[in-house]
Amino acid sequence: AIEIVADLVLNEDRTERQVLATDVMEASRKLQGSLLLRGVSTCTAFEALVMVSLSTLRRQSGRSFCSIHDLLRKMNGIASASGNMVYMPCPTYGETTGLLTRMSESRLVVVETPKSFNNIQSILAGNIVGTLHPIIKLNLDDYDLRRCL
Repeated sequence: AIEIVADLVLNEDRTERQVLATDVMEASRKLQGSLLLRGVSTCTAFEALVMVSLSTLRRQSGRSFCSIHDLLRKMNGIASASGNMVYMPCPTYGETTGLLTRMSESRLVVVETPKSFNNIQSILAGNIVGTLHPIIKLNLDDYDLRRCL
């Protein structure tokens, strides 16, 4: 991060060689983006299936989040349509939650459990009284995802 900030300061036409807060923020953005993109480019086949499915659901629904049930349906559809045996059999509910947990630790996805049933995201995610299913969000835009996969 220090090298990125030094490059920013030394390569700009400034009268004073001071490090500004904007320099640190820019270096942080570059560093965070590169780590996420590196994580995507080295992901497993099922992780890629999850991210492509989340991206497709986001484009189709217009919402930034989806339920795990919607994700499982989309994963099954994409895996079946591809015909590639590397995606078959599609992960089960339990395997998918484990996969999402690992992916959320690396910040590729965000997994949230609604705090209540009255939350609009909770209702759209298909939660009914007595169950609170996770809500999943992809932490990348479609351009970066396509570029890395």
